[in-house]
Amino acid sequence: MDERGIRKKGLLKKLKRGHKRFFVLREKTLSGPARLEYYEKETAFKNGNPPKRMIELQSCFNISKTSDKKHKYLIKLFTRDDCFSVVFESEADREEWFNLLELLQNEEDDPSRPHFEHIWPVTVKQKGLGNQSITPGQYRLCLTRHTLSLVHSGNDRTYEFQVRLNMRKFCKANRT
Repeated sequence: MDERGIRKKGLLKKLKRGHKRFFVLREKTLSGPARLEYYEKETAFKNGNPPKRMIELQSCFNISKTSDKKHKYLIKLFTRDDCFSVVFESEADREEWFNLLELLQNEEDDPSRPHFEHIWPVTVKQKGLGNQSITPGQYRLCLTRHTLSLVHSGNDRTYEFQVRLNMRKFCKANRT
């Protein structure tokens, strides 16, 4: 069992299948970057088995707190190819994990890494688009305060559009 760089560990639930897994959050060390790992069981971790999955925090476009109809306390980690979601029992647990994830990601801060606020999966189809250089396929539509970007899943292509995002909400007053 490698205890180096562990900031937090515990039994959490994956959103995809709802199975409880043993999660380990590690800070950057000589043996690797800051990362979130999960193991099938705690015994797999204690026996020194490799993690079932590892997400390097520097590869995340966004780490966000959210909820859905079934789960009140979620954290989503968005990477180029995936959105990995973890379910928490309480708001306090989610806050603790989220703050550490964000702290460790910011310590690894790479100026070339995008910092997107919102991310949606989209499919680009060949339908007479004006810009034929955009290859059809799976993308992430990524939004910051100032830019809108299309990030191609599975490769390093990023199409960035400087779109003015200074929107105002207008309310129409009914006058009688």
